[in-house]
Amino acid sequence: MKIFRFSILLFFSAIILSCAQNESKVAQKQDAPVGCRSYHDVYGPVKTVQYLFEDGTKSSLTTFDENGMDIDLLKNDKEYLELNQMPESESTLTFEDGKLVSFGFASYIQLKYKGRLIEEAYIHPSDLGPAYSPTYYIYDGNNDRIAMFSARFEPNYSEDFKENLKTDPYMLYCDPNLLVTNVERYEILKWDDHGNWIERKVVENGGQSHIDKRELTYFE
Repeated sequence: MKIFRFSILLFFSAIILSCAQNESKVAQKQDAPVGCRSYHDVYGPVKTVQYLFEDGTKSSLTTFDENGMDIDLLKNDKEYLELNQMPESESTLTFEDGKLVSFGFASYIQLKYKGRLIEEAYIHPSDLGPAYSPTYYIYDGNNDRIAMFSARFEPNYSEDFKENLKTDPYMLYCDPNLLVTNVERYEILKWDDHGNWIERKVVENGGQSHIDKRELTYFE
């Protein structure tokens, strides 16, 4: 495990050094992300975010209010509270310092920040306790996200586990004896006038690559 962690550290150090050697001419980023914008990795008064896929299709549209709150997420939160007869004080959305730090309904996502979002942990209940699948984000000196590292914890495949998995498949993620990892590296190709990326190259574990694009609109 120590060798694995050291290899990951060297990997990220190489990424950061490489990016530092290639200065990017981009617009000055405007305002630190607030509200749900912090989760979506955008600066400034962003109104909508939509991803464009290589096959010509588009993602669903994410829309923010003027305070940076994701309108659909707020709507889903309100409906969940009403459905479960919960007061607003028990809302599943949590904010600290104006940033979204946790949300979830049946499962939960916890977010940690150090200026930018640095860790996203997907957590859900199981018979063995909470399952935990973290994702870590790395940034360069321009505050551009340049890498993502995710891990999934799985149990030993004993006969007892195999039997229990038939009735509780969530147990698959509960015991950190085996570690499945995924790493993506990002090369920003285009920024908009607010300093947000609108096109980037994504390089995956095995060396495969593809282009991500997104369209952003802003409040006037």
